[in-house]
Amino acid sequence: MTDQNETAALVVEHTIRQDQRKQYEKWLSEILKAVSASRGYLGREVFPPTEDGKPYTTVVRFKNQTDVQLWLDSPERRAFIESMKDAFEKGDQTTVKAGLDIWFSPNGEMRKSPAYKQFLLAVAAIYPVTLIIPRLLEPLFAAVPILANPFIGNFFVTLILVGLLNYLIMPFLTKLLKNWLFD
Repeated sequence: MTDQNETAALVVEHTIRQDQRKQYEKWLSEILKAVSASRGYLGREVFPPTEDGKPYTTVVRFKNQTDVQLWLDSPERRAFIESMKDAFEKGDQTTVKAGLDIWFSPNGEMRKSPAYKQFLLAVAAIYPVTLIIPRLLEPLFAAVPILANPFIGNFFVTLILVGLLNYLIMPFLTKLLKNWLFD
């Protein structure tokens, strides 16, 4: 069971008819502009197809599952989907992922990796940043006395670490090591 307060991602796949690709890409930029103004929006990634017949995969991150559902159910999104539905070969395929599932799902793939591989990858990602980031921040802590308070300083470091892991490091490592992670 997932916590409604966990960060959530909407994974959308659209396989587009070949003659509709330019129109779809224009439409995609418009719907992405609309979703970026929706409640709880955090960011997005678009993965164009690598070959004909493969889907465009879009991952849109939200603060929580409630915000994802509000966007999915919105009249604005329904109007966008309705306006492009004839271009979709397989319809509008959506999946919602929450919490750490996002880290181990490259390009919106639905495969589940073994727990021991998730553990090894998380340790390999977390260990170096927990050594490097606090040391890089030492001059800032010395210059700003309130950050010397362990509760405030550790909270500040945690914000940076989680942000780096969630938005940069884990997506990069998961994509880089997906053959090992999912074999």
